Amino acid sequence: CIFLDGLDEVSREDGPFKLLRLIDELRSISGVKLCVASRPEPILRSHLENNPHLLMQDITEPDIRNYGAEGVFLWVVLVLNNLQRGLHNGDSWAELERRLNLMPTDLSRLYSDMWSRLKDDEVIYRRTAALKLSLTLSFYEHYSSSSAVDTRKRLSILQLTIASDSSIQFDSDTLPSLSTELAEKCERTVRDLETRCAGLLTV
Repeated sequence: CIFLDGLDEVSREDGPFKLLRLIDELRSISGVKLCVASRPEPILRSHLENNPHLLMQDITEPDIRNYGAEGVFLWVVLVLNNLQRGLHNGDSWAELERRLNLMPTDLSRLYSDMWSRLKDDEVIYRRTAALKLSLTLSFYEHYSSSSAVDTRKRLSILQLTIASDSSIQFDSDTLPSLSTELAEKCERTVRDLETRCAGLLTV
């Protein structure tokens, strides 16, 4: 069994397509099993989504809800991913502890590191990402200021799509075709979150 972690961290020179060709070659070898881990980058996900898989957030969400507050949940997720990578690499307890100690405690540095993963696409996607992040923050600031705060309240893809697209009009002339248009625009919003927000917003 071969374990491959951090597929999304492949170097710019090699790129994801070369990596996926290697994975396909390994899969074709009789008796070889593969276990891979990655953030849900669109290219990687579309190539691998038909294989058995699990989402780490489904496993870690209860712990994150118990211990997370004021942005700490994101730090917890990154720590867990880092430690998981260490376990896959066969790290000793001392090495795992060193990994933990090296994690940035400054959330602004952590966000900068995540944003830098966009590399050359950062300039192109900055405007879209800024809009999505601003709308999301405004949504939660509004509900956090309410006297009856529902901590389970979440911004839906439909709400984010409508808020970020001024071309969507609700009137008698557009209603017949609106459902199809909204479905397509919601799909686009999901793709934007996956490709343009560097993991700072997830579905």
